[in-house]
Amino acid sequence: MIRGAADRASLFSVNDMGQNSASGKLQSAASSDQDESEYSLLDGRYGIGLSQKDREAFETIKAIKRLRQDSRIDYAEPNYIQKMSLVPDDLHYEQQWHYPAINLPDTWDITTGDASVIVAVIDSGVFMAHEDLSGNLLSTGYDFIVSTSMSNDGDGIDPDPDPDDPGDIVISYSVWHGTHVAGTIAASTNTTTGVAGVAPDVRIMPIRVLGEGGSGASYDVAQGILYAAGLANDSATVPPQAADIINLSLGGAYVNQASKDAISAALNAGVIVIAAKGNDGSDAPHYPSDYEGVVSVGALGMGDEQAYYSNYGPTLDLVAPGGDSKIDADNDGKFDSTILSTSVDVSSGSRESGYDHKQGTSMATPHVAGVIALMKSVYSELTPTLLTALIENGAITTDLSGDGAAVRNDTYGYGKIDALKAVQQAQAIAGGATPPVHDEVGIIYEIDNMVLSSSQTISIVKWSGTFTVDSITLNYPWATLTPTAVDGEGFGDYQLDIDRDQFGDGLYLLDITFVMSNGDQYVTRINVTDRVSTLDERDVGNVYMVLVDESTLNVVKQIRMNLDVALFEPEVPFSMSNVPDGTYLLYAGTDFDGDRLLEDDEYFGRGFYDHDDDIFTSDISPIVVNSADIDSVSIYVGSTSADPVGLID
Repeated sequence: MIRGAADRASLFSVNDMGQNSASGKLQSAASSDQDESEYSLLDGRYGIGLSQKDREAFETIKAIKRLRQDSRIDYAEPNYIQKMSLVPDDLHYEQQWHYPAINLPDTWDITTGDASVIVAVIDSGVFMAHEDLSGNLLSTGYDFIVSTSMSNDGDGIDPDPDPDDPGDIVISYSVWHGTHVAGTIAASTNTTTGVAGVAPDVRIMPIRVLGEGGSGASYDVAQGILYAAGLANDSATVPPQAADIINLSLGGAYVNQASKDAISAALNAGVIVIAAKGNDGSDAPHYPSDYEGVVSVGALGMGDEQAYYSNYGPTLDLVAPGGDSKIDADNDGKFDSTILSTSVDVSSGSRESGYDHKQGTSMATPHVAGVIALMKSVYSELTPTLLTALIENGAITTDLSGDGAAVRNDTYGYGKIDALKAVQQAQAIAGGATPPVHDEVGIIYEIDNMVLSSSQTISIVKWSGTFTVDSITLNYPWATLTPTAVDGEGFGDYQLDIDRDQFGDGLYLLDITFVMSNGDQYVTRINVTDRVSTLDERDVGNVYMVLVDESTLNVVKQIRMNLDVALFEPEVPFSMSNVPDGTYLLYAGTDFDGDRLLEDDEYFGRGFYDHDDDIFTSDISPIVVNSADIDSVSIYVGSTSADPVGLID
């Protein structure tokens, strides 16, 4: 070994010499280089100077060059100082197995994020006083829960624009979902307490849209998205700086136009949207993760296996650790295979900083949002389109299926997010490397849920790239796609026709797969429902009509009707008497599961299909009672030529 300096050493290999003779020879070679005259132009006398450390480094390099000229030396090279990858000293970091799983420690040597990057967590709010979060929480968040009964904070959107999470009515049952998500993204790191976050130096914009029981209205979610993107919304205000990334660890089974439009507007504004794929363990539709342009995230267990609960399917983009409570990795009886993050401790009766393990695609999603925030920190020009191209090229993921990094499959999408690859890609592009090109294809249609209609137009548009439509396949024989206005490359308008005589009652997931000449595939999924074959075959059973006070959401009146086969008619009269003056919401449904509650899949008059436009809606128009008869209340049940009508006195 040659020592030019204590921290600037050299390594070499000697051939055909004894160790002692080699050592003596090398020491002689090193001493012969130490001549002050060699530094006559580098010691500051001519206006150029080197520090002592740099002089020693220069001396070492010269010695290495001299050694390399000796034929008896196999190699001579700098003995570089190696530093450990950044390992946080946070108290519970050793339980966060999910960070090394996506190569975060090596990534943190490059960046831990930048305070100029903002991630909006649109969720249940965040415990603003949390010891591991408060330093990274912006004061520009907002509470968009309109319903005071759902918000559990005593007010709606306007009076108190505070995104703080008050918990559920029974505080000990609260899940503190948004606080957990926010901690995964940006919990403070190297504080000797708590946990680490993926991007601990970025900022969180907390936006509250989920209230009691972790539920929220799609419209409130849409308003939160618009606000986060700095776009016009119902609050009549926008944040001073829009979010760069939106995390949506939420969702449901139905398309909501308000949310869909809000996401499109956010994407057009350059905001990246990341959403959870859902926890049903199926390939059923899930929104907003299935909307065009949204990065859809599935979940993995500790061993990179697909989590048992994680949704999958043709719209899945990638996966990240989400945890698996069924696995006890070290057999100690603890949930060590779930995701540890910030939470709230209420054991004292009040809210205090706490930490908790959870699992779900909701937990996987902030891992991805945090990694994208790290990318944005080193390359501020990262856009939704460029991110999509990087994902589709396998540039920021690890292939888990062995089918190729740039090949998507329904189980893992394009693979597991890899923080190191992602940040290195962002660095390279920031340094002038040519970014990958996203061959953009748009598939446009009007009806996501075909309930009564049997045809619609499907348009496939090429926005960029040099390729053609190679083939089109449909997964059911009763559906056909016929070109009506198509160019020579196969792009244009097609007519989708459904032959309802070929299938029975039920919900069918129709997948239309467009395969391009470059091998890319684009899958469009449309729900096709045939609820009832003929009027005579229907047996609705007990239908409950519930009148609810709009302001308190208390039930004022309730009646039950049995609509069996013999009695069912296109128009079924009902009446409620002695209703006080006021404004009400009218619900109707069947209690399929017998739990004495009307739930999302049991409603007729809430969350029903508009049979004129074939659009799913959850809107209910208020009914105003002012001592006058009302005879125009419509509740749509099935495929009838006329609506059943009700009478409220």
